[in-house]
Amino acid sequence: MEQQHPPILRATRKDVAKYAGTSEQTVSYILNGTRKFSPEMVDKVKEAVKVLNYQPDMIARSMVKKRSKTLCIAVNDLSNPMFGEVIRGFEELATQYGYFVNVLDVHSNFLQHASAIIARRVEGVYVSLIPSKDTDLFVNSLADAGIKVILGNAMADKCNDKVVFAEVDLYSGMRDVVDYLAAKNHEQIVYLSGLDVHSASDYRYRSFIERYQSLFGREPVVIENTPPYDTDVEDGYRLANRLFESGIPCTAMIATNDLMAFGAIKACKEHGLKVGRDIAVVGFDNIVFSDLVEPPLTTSGFDKRAYGRKLFELLNRYIETDVKPENLVVSCELVKRRSCQTL
Repeated sequence: MEQQHPPILRATRKDVAKYAGTSEQTVSYILNGTRKFSPEMVDKVKEAVKVLNYQPDMIARSMVKKRSKTLCIAVNDLSNPMFGEVIRGFEELATQYGYFVNVLDVHSNFLQHASAIIARRVEGVYVSLIPSKDTDLFVNSLADAGIKVILGNAMADKCNDKVVFAEVDLYSGMRDVVDYLAAKNHEQIVYLSGLDVHSASDYRYRSFIERYQSLFGREPVVIENTPPYDTDVEDGYRLANRLFESGIPCTAMIATNDLMAFGAIKACKEHGLKVGRDIAVVGFDNIVFSDLVEPPLTTSGFDKRAYGRKLFELLNRYIETDVKPENLVVSCELVKRRSCQTL
């Protein structure tokens, strides 16, 4: 006789409260982020949610509160592994809080994307795009429509005062990179900039110029990208080749990100240079592949999944309280590998 299994019942908020040893109201406050509780109580509720696989009834909640429970992440390059980790951390927590997350790859048709987001009654958006007037227009259109917006790395020079900034401290990160190379006796350090160096938002460029001048008392060399600005492998390869063709002396290159650094490493090899012996290369972001290239890449990075979770918590608090939170700043950490030699 076939064994009969009991029906699988969906966990309720009451079940979560019972498991955590608290009230349903407390569970509701914690999951919605509307009140502060002790870290111990928050951890108990989160553990109960995970163990019981609690999934809030999004449709019912949306109908009662007349909310969409929909968020959006808008980035310029979904193929960049850095964004993948950030998105993963964001979505993991958003799902626990009953949100649906749309992820958009936005590099053109900015107003059409903004109109679609507004039409779908999206409640909050995290934006990380290449700085431009189109980016400003995109962000301001969303904020003017009442959508809560978090903007990555303060990349809009002119934006609505309701926008919250979430910054990775690239300024300090670049300073640490320049100091590290200087300690290895490098002075002929060149920056390969994938972004518009004339934008106030390129903190890496500004920090590089200031720190280099402070250490060596002269203007550094910057190889600038051309529009349309991008920061992928091909950009790094192209800018590194421009450097070599110029004949400018160089013992170390710093790239805007790891992808550009990979392109620079390829160019070095094609010019007969052994990275980590003849020339140093440093990137930014510490993406998953940076430890797999040869030689492993020295880079300035941060915990991207944890950053994604913090982004969601910030956005959720803004949505639930309708009070603009403080900007988020995350520190960089220099990860030292074999792509930098001592002179």
